[in-house]
Amino acid sequence: MSSAHGKEMGKAEKSALQVVFTADAVTRVSRQTLKQLAEVLGVSETQTVHIALARLKQELAQAEGTGAGGGGDDDYPPLTATQLKAIRNQQPRRSKRGLIDSLIR
Repeated sequence: MSSAHGKEMGKAEKSALQVVFTADAVTRVSRQTLKQLAEVLGVSETQTVHIALARLKQELAQAEGTGAGGGGDDDYPPLTATQLKAIRNQQPRRSKRGLIDSLIR
């Protein structure tokens, strides 16, 4: 598990990952697709990537029979509408200058 395991959520170590977007393909998504997914989910692009990676992690762990986390995490049920709304309400608001919360800064 990561070095942030066991820390409070807001105190996890932060790191950045640069992503180069290309056309949609079996193993890639375009920046436009990411923007569309974020809009549908009602969260930032960064949060959309985290949601997708968390779902992939759960899917792979279940395929291997190790549970949702792969590292002994409890199996998490799907988010309820109330939980998703709470997550959306805690997302930073976009600035009026047109900058968006993004993986690429």
